[in-house]
Amino acid sequence: MVKRESFGRDLRLLRRSDFDAVFRSPNARFRAPPLVAIARRGAAAKPRLGLVVGKRILRRAVDRNRAKRLIREAFRVSAASLPELDVVVRVIDRAPFALADAEALLRTLGARFEHIERKRRRSRGR
Repeated sequence: MVKRESFGRDLRLLRRSDFDAVFRSPNARFRAPPLVAIARRGAAAKPRLGLVVGKRILRRAVDRNRAKRLIREAFRVSAASLPELDVVVRVIDRAPFALADAEALLRTLGARFEHIERKRRRSRGR
């Protein structure tokens, strides 16, 4: 039996107020179809993930659950390299999800978030 890593509560955006804070004042937005990511400097010491997968995009619950599961797993794997951001990932396209695609998208998003973080640090240093 394979032991699965957990995606604990400390890695998730749980409350509506957390989501609202990210949507109200984002530090970065990225579009990498089929996903859009909105990020805000987080109060937590770890990056946290929130997911928005609507019924209008993926009608069947099994498809929505699979998309969320793949995005969560890719985020969990790359969370150690991400800066302390609250990230809301929204599915905007009906494209079929493959694990490799979700991981590649989150690696791309992670690299962009790190770029924003380096840019912010440089501007503070001046």
